[in-house]
Amino acid sequence: MGNRTFLSVNTAASSVGQYEEVAFETNNFVAPLWFCMVSEEQYQQYREQLWTAWEAYKPFLDEEELDGLSAGEAFYASLNLHIPWQEAVRQMRASLPVALTRYPALGPFVSEWIDALLTHIDGKQSPVIHLELAQFFDFYEEPFYYLAVIEENLSLWWDPDLAWFERNAEQWNAYRLGGEALPVREAAVGEFGINQEERNNSIGNAQEKKIIQSVEQPSPVPKQRVRWVQELYIWLLSILLAALCLAIWVWTANMWLALLAFLLPVICVVMWEVLKRPKAMPVRGSARKKSLPGEREIICYGGYLPITAKGFEAVAPAGDESFTVPWKHIEHLQSSESNAIGLVVRQGYEQRYPAGSSAAIDPKLSPEDVIAAANTMVRLSRL
Repeated sequence: MGNRTFLSVNTAASSVGQYEEVAFETNNFVAPLWFCMVSEEQYQQYREQLWTAWEAYKPFLDEEELDGLSAGEAFYASLNLHIPWQEAVRQMRASLPVALTRYPALGPFVSEWIDALLTHIDGKQSPVIHLELAQFFDFYEEPFYYLAVIEENLSLWWDPDLAWFERNAEQWNAYRLGGEALPVREAAVGEFGINQEERNNSIGNAQEKKIIQSVEQPSPVPKQRVRWVQELYIWLLSILLAALCLAIWVWTANMWLALLAFLLPVICVVMWEVLKRPKAMPVRGSARKKSLPGEREIICYGGYLPITAKGFEAVAPAGDESFTVPWKHIEHLQSSESNAIGLVVRQGYEQRYPAGSSAAIDPKLSPEDVIAAANTMVRLSRL
């Protein structure tokens, strides 16, 4: 069945969702779209909590029986992210304009994903988003490599660059970006309800064959190395170095030369382990003021786009006036004349903007992608 991750929605501050509260799931990978709701401050706190829980759990890893261990339960609980819905919306409003403007082909996928997510949000008072990532950690032997994967997904929303898009664009589809969308379900009725094992094994069982057939399987992730193999490697290396040291001492009768022969390989091994580790993305502290996406130029890799964090940059029909229309004032965007996007203003704001205002886009860009990207921001402004 693989290692699954879940995005669930309920009204609890920290508990993970039940079977009927799961909105999206993935198998053997994490969905990049889930992390557009995570701010730098939230991730910094998450990272610190995870390392603290790991340091408490690490001394027990050599024990044969780990089930029921409180430190282990605390560590795996720390792998889950809990985001109040209003904080998630605030972060999406800040991060999505940059990503959608730089790569408008994301527009249709983001729009479809938000529509599916909102079906689970509607009707809930003070909903909370839960990213349940504990099973994904089982691919890794310690948090450093796991966090490097999480940071790779966060980089798309915090500071996307062309290299990120070029590495990932070819394998993008709705499932790879947002996970398998699950419909809203009624709570289980019965004496025993649905337990965790059923939740992990039965969500989407009927859909899994379809997913495997229709979606390219994710690339393998680094497998967790078996602990006894690591220990065997260390023992063999120690024996080899001791033998080398002894042989040089016997051959040369020089203790310092023998010690040097022992230390040089050890230093090389340590340096190799350090250098091969992935570079963690620096997390900037909250004390330094950070410019918002709307306050700096957003460069589109395919050409100019009229999307900012604050609103849509439109031009009057006569072409003699340009202005930014806040997202809350827009009803929707639609196709206009060739290579242009038409603006439909919400009722009550018509007198503020010239009728027939629009914005031209680069001919290389797809109008459908741009419209989906802009209408996503309109949708977010109303949440």
